[in-house]
Amino acid sequence: MKNDKKIIITKQKLDWNLVSYFMRMFYGFPAVMKDKGFREIFDQLNKYVSSKINPPYSGDILEEYVLVEQEVTDEVYATWLENNKK
Repeated sequence: MKNDKKIIITKQKLDWNLVSYFMRMFYGFPAVMKDKGFREIFDQLNKYVSSKINPPYSGDILEEYVLVEQEVTDEVYATWLENNKK
């Protein structure tokens, strides 16, 4: 049986993912989340933050990563390539 699954990787800013993570902690404070005024503002902000990190395509999120881009010299790059051959 052929596996027809395709994987798409999207690059996102770490900042927005951290903000989303911290906002989820508010759900652990029931008294705060039951406050109608706070909840209305929170829901609007949460919707905005979610729009910054939601992938553009439908499908299950399999894993999330942090990617680090780094500028290096040609020598360091050549060493990295050699050490990361598969």
